[in-house]
Amino acid sequence: TARSYGDHLRLYDAQMLKNMTYALIDMAIELRLRLGLLDDTFTLKLDSTNHEQSGKKIEGAEMNYKGQWGLDSLLAFDELGFQYWVETRKGAAFTSNGAAEVIDAVLRRLPRKVKRDRGVAESGFCNNAFFRGNFTAGARFIWAVRSVMYRRLLARVTHWAEAEKSLLHDG
Repeated sequence: TARSYGDHLRLYDAQMLKNMTYALIDMAIELRLRLGLLDDTFTLKLDSTNHEQSGKKIEGAEMNYKGQWGLDSLLAFDELGFQYWVETRKGAAFTSNGAAEVIDAVLRRLPRKVKRDRGVAESGFCNNAFFRGNFTAGARFIWAVRSVMYRRLLARVTHWAEAEKSLLHDG
């Protein structure tokens, strides 16, 4: 029943859930290692997703900025699709809440030989916590820019280097 399912879920305290999340990171790194895919580069991709709900008695469900009733999740994947983080949050959580912890927890667990090449996220992560988290964890290239910001920042770039291959997503 729903009640017994809820009672079961409440057996897990916050620290146990956090430890399970850290175990997910370790398992993903181990999988890449065993498959021979833990090369010398690594791209961490963060995403926040709304999960619209239809029930009215869902713990943590709130109205988000789009006016949708639901929960939210914070997810992290690598460039190969391995998942490193999943965290369910209240529905009105701001996109980047908790991003610094994710970046720190994932990138610091990587073997030293692996270059933390990129931190990539949608524009909702464009804030100091996201950039600082990537910088302190050793990421070499970080991308999360709001469209209203990049035009005025382009003038500040002084050393342009022609890219051999550029990929554009969403314009």
